[in-house]
Amino acid sequence: MLENTSDAIGTLSSLNSIGDLNDLTDEELLDYINCWDEEESDSQNIVDTFQSIFETHIITDNHRLSFWLQNRTRIHHMVYVKAIVEGLTTKIYTQCVFKLEDLIEFCDWVLSLSDTSTQRGKKEQCQLTSVHPDLEPSRKAVVNFIDGCMSNYVPISARDGLAGLLDKVCNQADTGLDNNSSDYPNVKSQLNEGLINSRSYGLKVLINFGDWVRRQVPNDTVPEVTDILSKRIVRQAKIPLTEPEYAILGQNFGRLYDLNPDWTSQHRKLIFPRENKSNWKCSFGNYLCYNPPMEFLLDEYDYALENLQIFNHDNDQNENITNLGVGVFFLYLQKVYDLTSENSLLNKFYTKTYDHPKLWKFLFVTIGQNFIFGPVKNYKDRAVDFLNWRLEVGELQELHNFYGWMESDCLEPSLRLNSYLKILNLRSNEHLDNFIDMRTLITLHQKEELLVVKCLAKIAEISPPRNHFSTSELRKLVSILQASQKSNNSEIKEPAKLAMENFLKSGMINHKHFPQDEIP
Repeated sequence: MLENTSDAIGTLSSLNSIGDLNDLTDEELLDYINCWDEEESDSQNIVDTFQSIFETHIITDNHRLSFWLQNRTRIHHMVYVKAIVEGLTTKIYTQCVFKLEDLIEFCDWVLSLSDTSTQRGKKEQCQLTSVHPDLEPSRKAVVNFIDGCMSNYVPISARDGLAGLLDKVCNQADTGLDNNSSDYPNVKSQLNEGLINSRSYGLKVLINFGDWVRRQVPNDTVPEVTDILSKRIVRQAKIPLTEPEYAILGQNFGRLYDLNPDWTSQHRKLIFPRENKSNWKCSFGNYLCYNPPMEFLLDEYDYALENLQIFNHDNDQNENITNLGVGVFFLYLQKVYDLTSENSLLNKFYTKTYDHPKLWKFLFVTIGQNFIFGPVKNYKDRAVDFLNWRLEVGELQELHNFYGWMESDCLEPSLRLNSYLKILNLRSNEHLDNFIDMRTLITLHQKEELLVVKCLAKIAEISPPRNHFSTSELRKLVSILQASQKSNNSEIKEPAKLAMENFLKSGMINHKHFPQDEIP
């Protein structure tokens, strides 16, 4: 073993490569990482080299691995502790689960260390100190280790050990997290903070733990999850939930409900605490973004509609309120209430946002996209009633983007085209660059020639844009207008002729778009 002297340090400092370090005994390697100066410019390279050796040589040798697990208290710098935990996580993912209880014991030791750090967010090199170790990165590595154990490769016999780690990580004081508060928290930024921090991310992994148990023991109620949460969500909790933690619980509310519906229903007012609007916004805002609407939360939706000002200072204000609108729309689809009935939260959404039609636009676009990619098509009749209602209101800013609706094959072509024509008739002398769905019009021409031609005539009348479509699309446009001009039906022939004249006059189409022998 190398002596910890200046000469020894000089000898160690001459070692640079993985091969050099791997030639050291474990005792020498421990001395090496303990005496290395974190202020050196290549200190991070040494950390990376150690981690590579640990993952490729030490972790595959049970004797060497036992040395590092047993001599953990001799490690001076937390950055190497973090590297070891990350290596243990690699061992889990590669299905090399040897003496899992020893790995859990090592992680338990990491969580038992006292955090004397007063700052977070430093670069990783700043962990290289035994005086004021920043334990947060190592704790986060432990949480990732626990999450790695949620794979099917880890036997259910590890349940108690993993639950013990989660109990510790979810109930530890954390200076950075506990001091992270703001008058106007941003819903998404608080979730991101929650995913970064070990204690708050531990709450998400706790729910992952519940899913892992249920995969192996299907009827298990997983009391560990609710026991740990119960310590944190009560109003007089020793460590009260912070905004990032409320954000995590809101994001995963549906999963928590699936694990234990009764407990979640009984405690939902603690998860969505109205007495603290900032915390409520973080939890319910993320619930809206990541969960399907739940009927038993109707009064939370109603509370949100009555208190839209809560979202006023949020950078994602439009997204949050749109998510709220999507939620009350799907509750309408599911026949929780009728379209404009007295108890309709969808109707209330439009009433409460009457002075902000751009919010209507976001909701209208989102619903149209759901026709293509989501479950709206399963409720077609009620969705069509909604569409007709919005067309009757006739707010152009709301209806401007009709693409999703227009391209929904589950709706009859005549319905789509008649609706589109009504929207076109709301416009006058306005630029249409982001409004014309030429591709769908061309596709539907053979099925609904009259309606397509009427739409094209209206588009041509309202100062159409230049250079907005591909040459191929414009050639197809010319082709269908030429065909319609030859129709025996004057209702088709006349608007087709008018559309062609106006498109030529505006310059939207020209000689390049006609067959060579038919250039006008």
